[in-house]
Amino acid sequence: MSIRLKLLSAALIAFVAYLLVMFLLWMPWELKHAREDFVDHQTMILAAMDSDTIRHLLARDYAALYSSLDEQMLQQEQRWLELKLQLANGRRIYPLFPEQREQPSPSSTVLTIDHSVILGDREMARILLRADWKLVRQNTFEAIYLLVAFLATALVIVMIVALALAERFVRQPLNRLTEGAHQIAEGNYDVDLPVPGKDEIGDLATSFQLMRDRLLQSHQALVETARKAEQAEHYQRSLLENIGEGLISVGEDGRVLNANPAAAGIFGYRQDSMSGLPATDLIPGKLSEPTAIPVKLQGVRSDGSVFPLEIVLSRMTVDGRRICNLILRDITLRDQAESALHAAKEAAESTARAKSEFLANMSHEIRTPLNAILGLARIGLRESLAAEQQKNFDHILNSGKHLLGVVNDILDFSKMEAGKFTIDSHPFPLADSIEEVADALADRAGDKGLTLQLQIDNSLPEWLEGDPLRLQQILLNLLSNAIKFTEHGGVSLHVQREGDDVHFIVQDSGIGMNEAQIARLFNPFEQADSSTTRRFGGTGLGLAISKNLAKLMHGRISVNSQVGVGSRFTLILPLRATEPPASSEQMALATDEHMQLSGIRILAAEDLEINRIILEDLLEHEGAHVVFAEGGQQALNRLEEHGPSGFDLVLMDVQMPVMDGHEATRRIRKMAPALPVIGLTAHALQEERDRCLASGMVDHVTKPIDPDVLTAAILAHVASTPSLPNSAPEVR
Repeated sequence: MSIRLKLLSAALIAFVAYLLVMFLLWMPWELKHAREDFVDHQTMILAAMDSDTIRHLLARDYAALYSSLDEQMLQQEQRWLELKLQLANGRRIYPLFPEQREQPSPSSTVLTIDHSVILGDREMARILLRADWKLVRQNTFEAIYLLVAFLATALVIVMIVALALAERFVRQPLNRLTEGAHQIAEGNYDVDLPVPGKDEIGDLATSFQLMRDRLLQSHQALVETARKAEQAEHYQRSLLENIGEGLISVGEDGRVLNANPAAAGIFGYRQDSMSGLPATDLIPGKLSEPTAIPVKLQGVRSDGSVFPLEIVLSRMTVDGRRICNLILRDITLRDQAESALHAAKEAAESTARAKSEFLANMSHEIRTPLNAILGLARIGLRESLAAEQQKNFDHILNSGKHLLGVVNDILDFSKMEAGKFTIDSHPFPLADSIEEVADALADRAGDKGLTLQLQIDNSLPEWLEGDPLRLQQILLNLLSNAIKFTEHGGVSLHVQREGDDVHFIVQDSGIGMNEAQIARLFNPFEQADSSTTRRFGGTGLGLAISKNLAKLMHGRISVNSQVGVGSRFTLILPLRATEPPASSEQMALATDEHMQLSGIRILAAEDLEINRIILEDLLEHEGAHVVFAEGGQQALNRLEEHGPSGFDLVLMDVQMPVMDGHEATRRIRKMAPALPVIGLTAHALQEERDRCLASGMVDHVTKPIDPDVLTAAILAHVASTPSLPNSAPEVR
């Protein structure tokens, strides 16, 4: 195919393609967008009318409302066919006399727009608008036709110009090729040929250029080879002079042939004075075999000082001579840094161990007496008859729980800092977990005269996959803070689902915060300001822990607040829906609030008398039969006395004199492998729980003992509740 035919064919194809694209794709697309723009514009007009409509509706000024709507209908008479306004209850208030207005006939250009008039979060009214976009569509068609005609004309002009240019850029190069062929035939190779292309002219020009270039190829190759050799020499010389690593070449006689400036600097010599030096003066001892892995050796400087070196050795043969090349690196600073890093690592590990031991001991020393305080307070609260005494015991119990919360916050924060905090994810009922939090705070809100509202969307699944304990910990902190910092009004918790996330929104009408206070709100040991700590108390750890817990659960916490208005905390967690566990129905059977341990026989090992008193009251109050031992050895004696079948479960204090709980548990596992042992300890760290499980215990309950937690643990590990035997073990 000739070049002229190619150009004509391409022009025709382009013109047809242009028409197809314009009429089949672009025109429908443009009409669609014109329709959407028309709807958006009418919606904006309706939205602009919202403020006047709301104002007239609130004032019940219907005359002004009708006047405003009539004025809009008059302004938009070419587009608006019908406008209806109805209240939220469905009553139409405009037009006042619809039967007096002409009803517009249906048409493909008539669009119905439904607009809601919103005040706050409440729909006050709805506007139904029927608008005709016929004029807009007609204008769009006219613009499209004009544009298509203009572009088609331009395309025809372009094709005419292209054909004219082909005459210039095709026929004329052919003439030059013909003239060049005659010059080459006469021996003149310096001819001006057209630039090669992929058409007939390009093929012909390429053939002529190949014929000319081969004659000059030999000369050009020699020139290029010389240039490359010069560049390679310059590159190698620059590399040796500027490389950061030391480089030494050693001959067969063991003397230095040459060295780069870096090597001279490493050993403290001038570069020109290193040639001829024995290599053993620089690097004592025999060099190893070639290796690509750095080898650590000792080097000697010009002043006689010894320093560490890393060497990579390679060998090569040049003109029959064997040359050894050494790449050197002074690693004095690196060795010093490694030594300092090792010392710092040991110091940090020692500090971490000391901190962990301190926290463990601090927790144990506080929890041990706190167990007695909380236990005796529960006994006094349950058994005292006088209202004043019950009030005093309730104060003691609440103060003890507050102190326990402070200790738990410190331990949680420490575990988070050490990266040892873990999330226990499993199926749990969301509504039950949230209601437990609300029940725990209901009295506190009531004492301050505040309302505590709980709203859970019906769209939420009943069971979710997550860590309910840590979720409750975050919600307790957020709601407790909301109640603490609110004097009037109320606190609310709204739970809703958005996509794959669950949003927990805590709203209060409290004192609020400014931007500076919000910026440091989640910093450990900080509150909004010092006056907040003096007025309301607190350690400043709760929100820091809550933020870290949310992060560990792949969620986040955000806050919006205004001074004097209140605060809004939003917890977002990715909790997916799941099925309830198989054991959930069995767990639901054990929900009685009293005598849950009726008939269960328990062997309890506890060395402190006060703890035995509290444990005995707790277990017997739930209906259990208890035999006490004052140490590990005595627990083994009780077990031998009554036999493995004499007890359903063992409660084992971990820290006891003579024989501790771990050793006693290991021996019990040998005597009665099927008898479950639950550890009781004032150590609350994960390491202690791991030790308990490793020694054979089936569970671990932390002091101060929570009656509900201990009862649940016992029920979880006793296969069935046995009936009371005729001869129960003696309770001592």
